[in-house]
Amino acid sequence: MAGGIYKIGGGSLLGPILVGRGAPVATVAPAALASTFVTSIVGAATYALR
Repeated sequence: MAGGIYKIGGGSLLGPILVGRGAPVATVAPAALASTFVTSIVGAATYALR
């Protein structure tokens, strides 16, 4: 809900949480990019359907 309100993608939220839990940045960066990509695709699909 907070991500939708502030217009931030999944990677913006996921990255700091994973790094804070001790995951290496080299592992977190691709996961954050993939999360942002999926969020963007879903948003574009929803926009196209509406």
